[in-house]
Amino acid sequence: MDKTLTQKLKAYSITAGSLTAAAAVHGQIVHTDLMPDVVLDSNALYALDLDGNSAVELDLYAIFYTDSASGGTYAYAVVEVNAPNTNAVLGNLFMNAYPVPTALNAGDSIRPSAPDWQNATINNGTQYLAAVAPQPGPAFGNWIGVSDKYIGIRFAAGAQTHYGWARLSVSANGQQITIKEYAYNSVAGQGLTAGQTTAVGLAEQPAGTPAVHVYDRTLFVNLTPEMPLGGTLQVFNTTGQAVYTESINEASMRVSLGELASGVYLVQIIQPNGEMVTRKVYL
Repeated sequence: MDKTLTQKLKAYSITAGSLTAAAAVHGQIVHTDLMPDVVLDSNALYALDLDGNSAVELDLYAIFYTDSASGGTYAYAVVEVNAPNTNAVLGNLFMNAYPVPTALNAGDSIRPSAPDWQNATINNGTQYLAAVAPQPGPAFGNWIGVSDKYIGIRFAAGAQTHYGWARLSVSANGQQITIKEYAYNSVAGQGLTAGQTTAVGLAEQPAGTPAVHVYDRTLFVNLTPEMPLGGTLQVFNTTGQAVYTESINEASMRVSLGELASGVYLVQIIQPNGEMVTRKVYL
């Protein structure tokens, strides 16, 4: 599809109104669940900003129009990858020219070494989830009539590169995209798996096991000799909200949590090199 036509159709209608998103941090995974799901049709557009820094990595939109000569309806469910070239989507090329994002299954790897990242230099950034012409015309794309699959995403945040995913569904006629949730790994240069919303566990933890415990509504943290100072201590509630943040300037810390409600909390120790340790405590 012609790039100018794409831009004109995008300008025709942009998604309006407010959407509610619940974001939670688990270890190094930042997860956003869209409530309600975002449904794109009638040439509506959704600007996907995974890390919330106002730099939109991807635009998703569903375009369909009727050709005046044939009377047939043409539909394109589109992902547009924005500059810089670090921003990219996992996929391949249809007819060696048109990028088509891969529909990943839960658990599929989204990694820096993947060979099939498609960025904004390819087809001016326009990639087709689904392209459907009037029957018996051609149709192509890996997302035609696909529900609850994942698109793998690479994106720039300043000078750093991050990896993430978004869970989508696309109608069989290519006229509707549903966006349900997305997540990214906040550790630069580190991949994740499709659908991953929590750290995978001890394999991602740095050397040494810090002592973390609560007594009389006070949090006690004691670093091991292997763990340097200069990191960050954060406490999250079960909704992913950071309720306490402090720089780590000494190996033994004592933090009063008396003003917090009783319940389960996650204590996260972020080292200067980005490695993290997460512990669950009960208040």
